Amino acid sequence: MGEYVIRNSDGIKIQVGVCEGLSQIRYDDRFKVTHAEGNRDCSAVFDCFWRLPFPDEDDIPIGEYIARSNQWDSFRRHPLQRFQFDDKLGETFSLHSIKNDSKAGLKAVVISNESEQMWSVSFEDVLPYIVDDELKARIEKYAEE
Repeated sequence: MGEYVIRNSDGIKIQVGVCEGLSQIRYDDRFKVTHAEGNRDCSAVFDCFWRLPFPDEDDIPIGEYIARSNQWDSFRRHPLQRFQFDDKLGETFSLHSIKNDSKAGLKAVVISNESEQMWSVSFEDVLPYIVDDELKARIEKYAEE
């Protein structure tokens, strides 16, 4: 089932994701929309996966990121070169999304590029591996929340 909101900037009803995968809205933009009747209120929902705040997407309206998404799950990923888990040697990883965990607060979500398995980790765990300085600065703000 799709998750729909009303974009405050133009009043258009748009799809921002499916279930907890809100791939078409950034966490920072949750107050720039109003929930559509029968859908979640993005300003108050927890345990969802939110789109990463890529600087080169700043000009794209909420809900219209699909052209820059991963072909498999509609999230755009950021490669984490040299990031490793001790028990997953040989796999490569990407930063997948932001999760607002109801118990642990904001977390970074890392995905294996091979198995598609995902883990929630602290922002401090991934910050050293983010090579885009602007994206890194934006992720650092999440670490401060």
